[in-house]
Amino acid sequence: MDCLMKCPKDSAYKILKKYIPILSWLPDYSAEDFKGDFIAGFTVGLTVVPQGLALAQLANLPPQYGLYTAFMGSFMYAIFGTCKDLVIGPTSVMALMTAQYAQIGGPAYAALLAFLSGCLQLLLGIFNLGILMDFISAPVLSGFTSAAAIITATMQLKGIFGLKYESRGFINTVYYLFQNIPHTNLYDMCMGISSIIFLLLLRKFKDQKCTCCTYMKGCNALQGLWWSLATARNALLVIICSGFASACLAFEKDFFSLTQHVDAGIPPFQIPQFSFEHFDPESNSTIYKNCGEVLKDLGSGIIVIPFLSLLEAVAIAKTFTKGEKLHATREMIALGMGNLMGSFVSSYPVTGSFSRSVINNTSGVRTPLGGVVSGSFVLIALCVIAPLFHYIPKSCLSAIIFSAVIFMIHFEDIPEMWKANKVELIPFSTTFFLSFIFGLEYGLLFGIAVALGILLRKQNKVDISVATKTGENGSTFIHVTPESSIYFPSADKFKGIVSKALYSQSDIPSCTLVIHGDNIKEIDYTAAMGIKNMVKGMRKDNVQILFQVTEPSSVKALNCLGDSVRLCIQEDEIKHSLFNSASNTFH
Repeated sequence: MDCLMKCPKDSAYKILKKYIPILSWLPDYSAEDFKGDFIAGFTVGLTVVPQGLALAQLANLPPQYGLYTAFMGSFMYAIFGTCKDLVIGPTSVMALMTAQYAQIGGPAYAALLAFLSGCLQLLLGIFNLGILMDFISAPVLSGFTSAAAIITATMQLKGIFGLKYESRGFINTVYYLFQNIPHTNLYDMCMGISSIIFLLLLRKFKDQKCTCCTYMKGCNALQGLWWSLATARNALLVIICSGFASACLAFEKDFFSLTQHVDAGIPPFQIPQFSFEHFDPESNSTIYKNCGEVLKDLGSGIIVIPFLSLLEAVAIAKTFTKGEKLHATREMIALGMGNLMGSFVSSYPVTGSFSRSVINNTSGVRTPLGGVVSGSFVLIALCVIAPLFHYIPKSCLSAIIFSAVIFMIHFEDIPEMWKANKVELIPFSTTFFLSFIFGLEYGLLFGIAVALGILLRKQNKVDISVATKTGENGSTFIHVTPESSIYFPSADKFKGIVSKALYSQSDIPSCTLVIHGDNIKEIDYTAAMGIKNMVKGMRKDNVQILFQVTEPSSVKALNCLGDSVRLCIQEDEIKHSLFNSASNTFH
């Protein structure tokens, strides 16, 4: 009786461990694990705070919303995630995708996007639909990422030059940028360009060894200090620029465009709004939108953003698994929970951050609990030093984003695609150029459609070898060997090639057609019906058809042809049938 009671409990616990991975490793958590996680989490925290503030600016949201986005995803991933190195939080791609919707509905639309993204990701994870991610090919992703990086970098020029204008879309942004160049704030421009140079230099020399002090005492300590400063370069830049700007303000010199006031404290825990109401100063009236109108405003973003979020996170996680199997379903659930719970604290959609994941890895993280440390660091920053964020120059934050995204431009992929398969440049170019014209989400959708079209075209192509052979008894027959399975896109082409091969042999009055199907692993219903119609036409011309197949699924599909075609499993059956066809005229 005890055994019967114990078994269901054990099974339930195994299921819980499968979907809540923290239960697997937390019982064995050690002091060494905590030490590694604390150092890595603290280092990531130093990076995510300035990045979060800068990305909020990119997302057209108040700066505190970048920090609201930076902690809940980390907490959820520590519970449900499987990759210790992956850092969940705000990224430039998600911020850019959110920006166009935040421009319409502000933080309310951003949080609702996170909620809907989380729900869709959870459903995909629960129903194990990770295979859908495979339909976004590498050229499409490369084109999208490159376009997103260029659009993001272009948008940062507004902050770097200290310009003030409103714009929507890439072309509109470029137009207003050039139109407002004469109004450049030289102080902002100098700080922005200096910040970019500072960040790029520290990035370049971060991992270089200090050769001048190789034989000096404490060389490792100096090298570690240099690495720490270079890794926390964003935080270091923010401190330097904020100190300089506040010093100028102390002397009543308002040189720089500063970040708007940041609300201190933890955000309230609330369900996202499905209706929208705000006061429009231009019309001097209150605008109300019901749930249907809000969902219409969000449009394709409801589908595109969660898929992009999943794709980015899974791709980054795969780079750190080092050959180990990545459980994509669990990653979907973890990311879905991060977005869902994040929406309750006014987060916009999150995904994996490659730059912070690299920092996490090189800092020696031991478990996903490092995300709890970095998330806690963000909460402390919100509660303690949030008022000081007002002194951060906008040009400094723009420089942080600009310096990060320029390395996401993948033009080096173009010659590789050209060498590997020139056709791959078509979905790349489609995604890349249409993202600038119609927007990132439509560029991605068009790119996926083109890539799928190319894939279907390949499915329509069927390789068949045809030869006229003579059997052991002197009988002549046509030998057809398909090199792959036959599906409905290639069914008509298969019929055409076989018919052409048969009727070109005009010297054979009554022949036998042998279809050698060892390479046919599968035949779908449409293809089987096409073959049936082909067989009916050939029987009228006294053609005997022998179909040699070994795969059970193909045999099952061809059974619907009835007696019109002879199915042969063994080679001896083919020889026997050929012998009989030579002895008797087939009618």
